[in-house]
Amino acid sequence: MAATEEPTFTVVQSYDQWELRQYAPTLEAQVEVRGVFRSAVSQGFRLLADFIFGNNVSPTGHGSQKIAMTAPVSAAPRLQAGTTSDGGARWIVTFTMPSAFTVASLPKPVNSRVTIHQNGGGLYAAIRFKGKIKSHDSWEGVEHRLRQAIKAQRLSATGTIRTAQYDGPWVPGPFRRNELLLPVRCLAADDPRCSGTAP
Repeated sequence: MAATEEPTFTVVQSYDQWELRQYAPTLEAQVEVRGVFRSAVSQGFRLLADFIFGNNVSPTGHGSQKIAMTAPVSAAPRLQAGTTSDGGARWIVTFTMPSAFTVASLPKPVNSRVTIHQNGGGLYAAIRFKGKIKSHDSWEGVEHRLRQAIKAQRLSATGTIRTAQYDGPWVPGPFRRNELLLPVRCLAADDPRCSGTAP
């Protein structure tokens, strides 16, 4: 059985509890959903799974095509103004498309809620944690540690943090592989970590 494909990256530098990674560009299928985290991600997963399992139109315009499942399933918040909890939040749930596809060769979603985006890749801070992600409380402490760590390393966040879940729902919490991914930049223009000359 072939291994599930994951986005390609190189580790720029490893730290005590996190990594600085350079990600390659990818194609992503995304859907925007609303609600508390767990139910929103479940809804987003179903919509994206429907797309890759065949609710699409092949580039020739004839028939549909199944697309292989990849990992992880990612989610990033898009909160409404004035929202105080994720009960009224909007989330962008994402599947990375297999690397064999290009924009031209990828089937087109039938459901207009599913959109295709090109992710240019880039530099990300990544931290791993275990357990079932039920709400923002599940990763709030981990996110705080990561933000403090990048600040100490003279890095600055450049975008929204996203959760990345690599395992199916049947995997027990202590054995689950989750990550937080945060796009970052170096504060110093000559920092070798951002210039591609880091060891």
